[in-house]
Amino acid sequence: MGTSKGYIPPTDPKWKNTKRAVGDMNKKGYSPDSIGKAIGRFADAYKGTHLKSSNVSQVAGNVLGFISDIRAYGFEETVRRNGLIEFKDYKGIKLYNAILDYFTKGSNKIDDQIIRESLGNTFDKLDLDEFEKLDQLDGKEFLFTFLTEFIVRSFEECFAEKILQKLSNLERYDTIIQEVEKIVEGKIIVDDSVNNVMSIDFSSEEGSNYVGKVVDDAFESLKVMGVVTDESMD
Repeated sequence: MGTSKGYIPPTDPKWKNTKRAVGDMNKKGYSPDSIGKAIGRFADAYKGTHLKSSNVSQVAGNVLGFISDIRAYGFEETVRRNGLIEFKDYKGIKLYNAILDYFTKGSNKIDDQIIRESLGNTFDKLDLDEFEKLDQLDGKEFLFTFLTEFIVRSFEECFAEKILQKLSNLERYDTIIQEVEKIVEGKIIVDDSVNNVMSIDFSSEEGSNYVGKVVDDAFESLKVMGVVTDESMD
């Protein structure tokens, strides 16, 4: 929790506006409108400076590719094809970490820990506590939950310290982050047809471009909340 050095470009005008909007949340009593404005500006700033270099699309594509293989070959054959037979004997935290390692493999960017945490939270929320349950995963539900988690966790990583500095009652922090999540869930858009394109090879350029567009559109759907008048920017 807290802002990581280098995570936010401090001289970028969009990030300066985002920081200002986060500061305004306190002045306005953390109203839904003030939180929504901060989220919108954050989405705009992150999309402009960080999203293209993030591995979030790659990891989402890894999971969607696994779901696609299950639909094409069945769970047992997919496990065999991907060399994951031993996973069936794992239990508890060992299984949990092994699955996260598998889907987030090859990631070494600055936001990778957030991606990993978001994926773990997604599996928890979707009750995927057993390896076999991956064959029940719905593509759209996964993307919606994963991207919501990633956006909320990224927002929190950037601005937890700034929010906490302004709070007289620190116990209110969790309530504020819950409101952030609620607003993102209510505004974020994920392609309704995702379950109809699960035959795509998500490791191909076509698959990569598709997932990238879905992620890009999710951030784009939040930007509108950050659109304000010149007067309100002062």
